Amino acid sequence: GRDPRVVKAGACCEESGIPVKQGDLFDHLESLEDGSLGAIFAAQVVEHLELPQLRTLLRQAHRVLRPGGLLVAETLNPESVFALTRYYWQDIGHKAPLSPPLLQFLVELAGFSEVELKLLDEVPEEQALQTIDVEIGLPPALETAFARINGNVERLNRFLYGHQDYAVFAWK
Repeated sequence: GRDPRVVKAGACCEESGIPVKQGDLFDHLESLEDGSLGAIFAAQVVEHLELPQLRTLLRQAHRVLRPGGLLVAETLNPESVFALTRYYWQDIGHKAPLSPPLLQFLVELAGFSEVELKLLDEVPEEQALQTIDVEIGLPPALETAFARINGNVERLNRFLYGHQDYAVFAWK
């Protein structure tokens, strides 16, 4: 059967006047003429593909985009332990986590000339580790120790609770 999330998204788009066509991604891209699209948006798609499929998707996207056309590929950020454990491993359809530098490299390998990464969806601050409020007037050694602890907490927060998603913006 059809995924109810896909059906709901399709209905939402149609209600907004955006035409929707459901079918096989690769068949559809192959049916399009070279340079026939201005943009392609793929949300939470690339992590479901095997590497050969991903490379095909990126090459086909490059082929069907017109000069100056934009590919946006958004996916979970495996550089965030929170995103990996909370979302990534919960979906058995995921094939492999794609680090931002890896996806950027694959997009560039497919021929895109300008590629930009954007981090998305910060974990709410209240879910992260908290720093220590340092009072003014503490002995210098204590201020230095608290500053070191707070710096380590901030680094650990970036590792554990980094942005949950990221997107690659790639122009032909």
